[in-house]
Amino acid sequence: MTRRDFVTGAVVAWFLASSACAGTAADHQLLDRFFSASRLRDRTALARLSTVIFEPATDGMVERFEVVSAATLDAQTRQLTVQARIRRPDDVVAERLLTVTITRADTAGLATASSGWVVTAVR
Repeated sequence: MTRRDFVTGAVVAWFLASSACAGTAADHQLLDRFFSASRLRDRTALARLSTVIFEPATDGMVERFEVVSAATLDAQTRQLTVQARIRRPDDVVAERLLTVTITRADTAGLATASSGWVVTAVR
């Protein structure tokens, strides 16, 4: 194996590994903005990046999260699995797995979303 073959193989392996990682930086930024706006019940901010709210009075507040997997359902929809630390309304902190659906903004009727994606469901 030549040095060139080794470098080419390493680059291909890095690309495959990075493309298989859970979520992108844009996904994380969108979710960060979504959970922050939900925590503050900022419906003006939410209107630009979501069609739903993670209601603090019933769902709790996401304190920390990590996207653990991402799947493309079709060209317009992606599903993210998120491990979240949530402070519930009764002040108990719990880890919970959330399924977040994001959709292209033009499909969801929100052309003002800066990332091109909006949150359309959280389960």
